[in-house]
Amino acid sequence: MVKLKRICRHANVLLIFARSYGLTGLVRISLKEHTVIESKPKHFLDDLRLNNPWLELRGYRILFSCQSLLDF
Repeated sequence: MVKLKRICRHANVLLIFARSYGLTGLVRISLKEHTVIESKPKHFLDDLRLNNPWLELRGYRILFSCQSLLDF
């Protein structure tokens, strides 16, 4: 099996070795290193924090007088 594994790795071929023992079994997978790059961004939501308001929120904020809210 070691020789077959070496040949398959050199040819860049996936080797699946399966053996069963009654109701149990063993499966071995052998291949060259396969690098996976995460292509999805970690954060897909826009930044909606109030300390960084978007343009429409800034325009909506102008409609209100904050000083009148403090006078009560």
